[in-house]
Order: sequence, then structure tokens, then C-alpha cells
Amino acid sequence: MPTPPLDPISKATKSQIAAHLEGPRWGLERDERLAFTSWLADRRDAPLASSAELTETEGRRALNAIERCAKPKTLLGQWRADPAGLPGEAEALGAVG
Repeated sequence: MPTPPLDPISKATKSQIAAHLEGPRWGLERDERLAFTSWLADRRDAPLASSAELTETEGRRALNAIERCAKPKTLLGQWRADPAGLPGEAEALGAVG
């Protein structure tokens, strides 16, 4: 079991991420939500088993990207095409407003 982060993600941030990604706008299954959140948080070291493994800073980074995203399909397409790529590159594609 991974060691909990020093700055654990808050329940509020976890709930907000879940509320967005569980909705029809994103259309992701649980495993996809975790992988996508990990990508948005720039966590390349190991796949997340739970969003509780994120720090608050990582969670806020992911949440900010989700909330700013104007074109979910474009951002999801980038993630699926290159899961090792950087989420910041999504701005160049116009996925983030």
C-alpha cells in the first residue's frame, strides 16, 4: 500500500473532481477517471489506485484543468493518444479555455 501524501487531498477537492468526471460530459469509467486524473495531476510515477493518493496540490491542478476545459473530447483524445504527454500541451490544441 502506498504511503499517504504529506499534503493529502481534501475531501472537497476529491468530491469536486468526482462530480465533474462522473458526469455525462466526460463519460469515463472509474479506472479511466483515475488514469485521467493522474495525467492531469502530472503523476507519471505510478497509476493511482485511489484519488486519496494525490496531494492537495495535485488534486487542485487536476481540478483546475477540468474546470477550465472547454472541449472535453479534445482533451480526452489527447490523453488517450499520448498518456505520457504533458497535459499542458492541451492548451495548444484549444481544449482548455
